[in-house]
Amino acid sequence: IVAKRRAKKLQAIPAWFDKEEVDHIYKLAKAHNLVVDHMVPLMSGLVCGLHTANNLRCIHPLANSIKGNRHWPQMWEAHHGQ
Repeated sequence: IVAKRRAKKLQAIPAWFDKEEVDHIYKLAKAHNLVVDHMVPLMSGLVCGLHTANNLRCIHPLANSIKGNRHWPQMWEAHHGQ
């Protein structure tokens, strides 16, 4: 599963990827005992997000665990046109 996730992450890196910006987000998370969440999941039956700074956020590990890869911000509105 880890190898599959790593491969999917590599596939989700666009040409305009800013490694310094993404590395900064990971450093912030580590400094505050948080984890980095892909708001739009990299692997989901519904969507495929990108591994870019604008799709990352630092959140509590428990919140990330609860979220899983089943939903993303504004999911309800996206599905129901609201």
